[in-house]
Amino acid sequence: MLNLIIQNSKNKSITQQKNKTFNQTNPQNYQIKTNKLDKSQNNINLKVSPINESKLSVASDENEVGFTGVKEEPVPKEETDKLDQQNKLINQLPIDNDFFRLDFDYRKAFFIVRVKEPKEKNQKKFEDWLKENYPLISKDQFIFQ
Repeated sequence: MLNLIIQNSKNKSITQQKNKTFNQTNPQNYQIKTNKLDKSQNNINLKVSPINESKLSVASDENEVGFTGVKEEPVPKEETDKLDQQNKLINQLPIDNDFFRLDFDYRKAFFIVRVKEPKEKNQKKFEDWLKENYPLISKDQFIFQ
């Protein structure tokens, strides 16, 4: 029995020594190039450690990644004005008057218009009202029922 314990202890120390050697190996560094035009933010180092390869660390010279994949450009004023009008209208809904009922379908992201009778006359009144109050919202944002 003593012989078995000694043998087991030898096997354990050999395994521990192999693990210690494996854990002491230097992590591998890989250089990655991004498509960022600024050279100072273009170099990123990927460090893979043999201790736990599931945990990857990414670092740059400044210790932060500067490129997110988003192209930063200003949004045209007409587009922001259009979105402001849409939000203003959405916040006033539902609108129900003698000519139409207006609501918003959040799943489809469209305005729902229920024109009341007489439909042709009231549809024209709706279009005039829309043009007068919300001229930047196009008619293709509305579903007529």
